Amino acid sequence: ALLTALALAVASVRGGDTVRVELEGHGREEDVVPGADISRTVGWFTSMFPVALDLTGIDIDDALEGGPAAGDALARAPRSLRALPDNGIGFGVLHRFNPEFADGFAGYRRPEVVFNYLGRMTLGEEAGAPGSGAPGAPALGGAVDPSTPLDHVLQVDAITEDTEDGPVLDCEFAAATGVVGAGTLELLSQRWVQALTALAGRRSPVA
Repeated sequence: ALLTALALAVASVRGGDTVRVELEGHGREEDVVPGADISRTVGWFTSMFPVALDLTGIDIDDALEGGPAAGDALARAPRSLRALPDNGIGFGVLHRFNPEFADGFAGYRRPEVVFNYLGRMTLGEEAGAPGSGAPGAPALGGAVDPSTPLDHVLQVDAITEDTEDGPVLDCEFAAATGVVGAGTLELLSQRWVQALTALAGRRSPVA
């Protein structure tokens, strides 16, 4: 749903029938190597891989309003993700570490949009205990030097945090200065919220 909402938001602002997004995963796909045991490891083995979300034939305006097109759009993302073997971990392995496939990536261009859902940060097991994130640290942002060159025009990071009032979805939109204006960035975030609200009231058709 988060990915579908992002595709709808981007398409509503930029136009086009296909939204290419680079997804960031935790990379802990131990089934890729038979017998591998990563239970004693800590952290991310970050994997990056592209996915193309096809919105051909989807009425974007109707989807944003929660009409039938919202359910149709919601069915597209799972199909695209299921087409990726092993949650996409093989893409980086072939792209960066296997010289036999170098020619196949000669014309590859990374998507302009990157999306990372960090999962759910739970509260401590005891009442009043801190959550699973670092105490006092923000869940999003602050981990990258601002002077680091950008790989994408638009970066979207989302996380679900448990609070005493229930789970809260927190999302951060960041864009390349001079490419995406502040007004456009705000519009994208508003459309994402609108799309999520619409999708929350729909069930996707049987894929």
